[in-house]
Amino acid sequence: MTSEFDIRRRALRTGAASAALCLAMVSAPAFAQAGSPTSQDNGLSAVPTGSATASPSDSDAGAIVVTGSRIARRDLSSSSPLTVVSSEEFKLSGAVNVESVINTLPQVVPGTTSFSNNPGGGVATLNLRALGAARTLVLVNGRRYMFYDTSQITDLNVIPSFLLEGVDVVTGGASAVYGSDAIAGVVNFRLRNNLNGIEIGSQYSLTEQGDGARWDSHIAMGTDFADGRGHITAYAEYYKRKAVFQGDRDFSRFAQQDGASGLVVGGSATIPAGRFAAAGTQAVAAGNGLGAVTLNRAAGTNYTGNGAIFATPVTGTFDVNIANSSQYLSAADIAQLNQIDANEAAINAANVARGRTGALPGAGVVSLTINRRVTETGSRIQEDERNAFRTLIGVKGDLSDKLNYDAYYSYARTRNSQVQNGNISRSAFAAGVLDGSVNPFGEGTISGDALDSITILSQNNDISVLQVASGSLSGSLFNLGMGGQDVGFAVGGEYRSVNSRFIPDTALSSGDVIGFNAGQPTSGGYNVKEAFAELNVPLVADQPFVRLLELHGAARYSDYSLEAVGGVFTYAGDVKWSPIRDILFRATYQKAIRAPNVGELFGGQQQGFPNATDPCAVAGAQNDAAINATCIATGVPAGLVGSATLQPNTQIQGSFGGNPDLSEERSTSYTFGTVISPTFIPRLNISVDYFNVKVDNVVSAAGGGVASILDLCYNTLQDGNSAICQLIQRNPDTGIIDGAGNADGTFNVVAATNANLASLKTSGIDLAVDYTQPLGFSVTGRGESKLNFSFIGTWTEKNDTKLIAELPDTIECAGRFGLNCGEPQAKFKWSSRLSLIDGPFTLSGRWRHVGSVRDDDDGVDYVVENLKAYNQYDLTVAFDVSDQFSLAGGVNNILDKTPPIIGSNAQQANTYPGTYDVLGRDFFISANFRF
Repeated sequence: MTSEFDIRRRALRTGAASAALCLAMVSAPAFAQAGSPTSQDNGLSAVPTGSATASPSDSDAGAIVVTGSRIARRDLSSSSPLTVVSSEEFKLSGAVNVESVINTLPQVVPGTTSFSNNPGGGVATLNLRALGAARTLVLVNGRRYMFYDTSQITDLNVIPSFLLEGVDVVTGGASAVYGSDAIAGVVNFRLRNNLNGIEIGSQYSLTEQGDGARWDSHIAMGTDFADGRGHITAYAEYYKRKAVFQGDRDFSRFAQQDGASGLVVGGSATIPAGRFAAAGTQAVAAGNGLGAVTLNRAAGTNYTGNGAIFATPVTGTFDVNIANSSQYLSAADIAQLNQIDANEAAINAANVARGRTGALPGAGVVSLTINRRVTETGSRIQEDERNAFRTLIGVKGDLSDKLNYDAYYSYARTRNSQVQNGNISRSAFAAGVLDGSVNPFGEGTISGDALDSITILSQNNDISVLQVASGSLSGSLFNLGMGGQDVGFAVGGEYRSVNSRFIPDTALSSGDVIGFNAGQPTSGGYNVKEAFAELNVPLVADQPFVRLLELHGAARYSDYSLEAVGGVFTYAGDVKWSPIRDILFRATYQKAIRAPNVGELFGGQQQGFPNATDPCAVAGAQNDAAINATCIATGVPAGLVGSATLQPNTQIQGSFGGNPDLSEERSTSYTFGTVISPTFIPRLNISVDYFNVKVDNVVSAAGGGVASILDLCYNTLQDGNSAICQLIQRNPDTGIIDGAGNADGTFNVVAATNANLASLKTSGIDLAVDYTQPLGFSVTGRGESKLNFSFIGTWTEKNDTKLIAELPDTIECAGRFGLNCGEPQAKFKWSSRLSLIDGPFTLSGRWRHVGSVRDDDDGVDYVVENLKAYNQYDLTVAFDVSDQFSLAGGVNNILDKTPPIIGSNAQQANTYPGTYDVLGRDFFISANFRF
């Protein structure tokens, strides 16, 4: 039985604090520890123990379950590419969060991290092979782990790094063994079940700037019971992280954006003093026998284009009563607003004469686009509190000397509470501007009473439940008599039930909140019944030119309660062949699926603000006949095509939501490679593997999201009547995608709801090397000294996305970064470590490399089109003072490498903080006691 209770608190932009309590009683299977005795001191390894250096018959060890299979075996070789991160790597890297180490692996593109803000949420996710966090299955001790919201993604923060024995990363589809979600691969976190006694540890970290202090402390107690057949572990952990703001670093103090001749200081168009604007002209269509005409609206005033800067983020079009607001304005401003009012009256009259209703406000009221950052409220703060509970009860044992059983039931429940401060009510702001009680003109002009009338606090909740009931029989059948092990098998069944709800604040769901994304309630769930089987056939061993030849296969049938998914079949097959002791060849082929998650299926409409470029706002767009015509057809006033006023901010509002008719994603993956452990160079292990993963029927925002919809509409399809272009709704007066609501209930946003339209493909080569060289002396006089070297690198050949699989257009992300691909996906990435071990003393250095990348949009020339290769170096010293007490300390980013600075195609903080270090030189010291 395992019972876990975790509390996580995050305050974005104000640091984080978390606490965790856990009680675990386990009788768990043994999982393979990749890394042979020759490489056990390395933090990283991709060569399973003895995979090519020993045949099955050479081992007297007990049967072990290797991640990627349910069949116990005596050799620890893996057919799939397998990378293992040992507990030593966490110690040497100074990491107290799992994400800090996992995201340094070359197979991983950072997902949501501790540096993520807008969005963030205080979670850490895992994105294997850049195929998305939802396509990576996270296990703990070989079993599916809890998720934190409707996306059904695991928050890595709930996994205690100090209890980790190791982490196994398996590439390729594994649905036949583990079920849905294992498309990119499986990451199995192996927790220790051998703690006997008490362990107390603490670590303190601080940047060279004297900020970003982090303190982590934990205590764990464990003991065996029932004559070693069971084990109990109880632990508690406290972690507190102080904030580092973008303004605390020179490279991010001011937002950078592209200028005419380089990067310039930019930022949001929504400034504290306010920006106020109206379209310079407005076209009136023909009607009632009268021809079309274009009339002046704000032309000749200070309100044309970007408007007068009198002088939050309140953005949108609001009615301003000139008489009520005159107390805040100069005579010159009042005169100009009166001129706009007269022009709007003429536009209304022209529309009425042509048989239409005048849409602009009446006499004495003007319609202005207002961008006003309401700094009077203070900072926008979001607090996230996460409570997670998981219990697991099961039985396992031997039915005979060749037959084993394993059955368990687990129940996990997560509840998130999110409180948002600093919001503004759109309706209250509009009413206050109209009646004159709110003064938006200038910085700090909103009085206390007016502020109270427009501010609003909102609170959202997520509740998710995962239930799993699983049972299996495994063992050996017979021996083929050719020197190999017995034929092994596993059969079983599994039932899973998934339910999740997002309960937004009423104000948030109505779309009335300005400052945080609007969202509608989400509620739904489904269940699946599965049957699976697995067979391992050692054909030959210890024969001439056939040191080992082994076949393995797995299959699973899943019956989903979702009508659009129904019954699905997945399978896998692989082979291992070792002709001699020095080398092993391996290959796999797998069919996998991912059922859509609750959010994708049942998600209510939500608003988001991704970075995107409006092609109609690009200078010169009016000179391209096709783009110009498409812009006009989708609601841009003819005279505004090519005007920067169409996009006052780098973010463009979109609406996102679920689709209950989604079907499953389907993937095909294959790998092949070799493991070399030459007998003439003892203690050297090399593995090389090619991987290829293709995913069809991919669930994604229609057209690939806001940026892609805009690009497809105006640069590819160029047809205002196309289904893609119809997803774009603009303000009918200004042509801006401003998020404002219309009388018919629609909003001026880009609609990007979910659909099975896209496809993904990635391929490349993994290379891993580890080597240990005894030095033959010891300075400490306590044991033998040795030098350990490990290297894990990935060359990404392809990482392609088709937003609409039937179209030839492909977004190529290997070696790219930007608004389409997101995080930099360098073709070459590696992590290597060199350690000197002398008895209790360890001196270790790490080198992390991210290759050069270039922007992913060949149609736009950004100021920063290329990012050079980025190298980071870390140094750690560790010393075991005694068997009970150990110390470690180190410096990460020892050369104080700053991140590359990017302009309009950056993600956050003028760079990509998930990939490049933004803290600078960072120190840590830790102590650990064992009793």
